[in-house]
Amino acid sequence: MARLQPVETSKLTAEQRQVYDVIAAGPRGGVRGPFLALLLVPELANRIQHLGELIRYDTTLGRKLSELAIIVTARGLRCHYEWYSMIAMTLNAHAIMPPGNPPFED
Repeated sequence: MARLQPVETSKLTAEQRQVYDVIAAGPRGGVRGPFLALLLVPELANRIQHLGELIRYDTTLGRKLSELAIIVTARGLRCHYEWYSMIAMTLNAHAIMPPGNPPFED
C-alpha cells in the first residue's frame, strides 16, 4: 500500500495543477513516487522535475549507460525507491543482465 494516495487533480491549486500537468505529459508518463509529496511545494516539484529530466533524458550518455549510472548511484546512496522504480527499465535497456546464469557459448 502506498504511503501517499494518488493525487485528486480536482483538489490541486492552480500552481500544483500546472506542475502536475507538466510532469504527467513528460517522459515519465505520470506523477508518482516522490512527486506526490513534492507537489505540496509546487516550485520545488517543478525545479526537481526539470533537474531530473535534464540529467536523465537530455544527457549525452546512451540509454544503457544512463540507466546503469542511475541504478548504481541509487544503490550506492541507498535510494530504495529509485532502485526499485528503475530496475525494470534498466533490465529492458539490457544495461544489466537478469538474475541467473549468463548464456555462455559452448
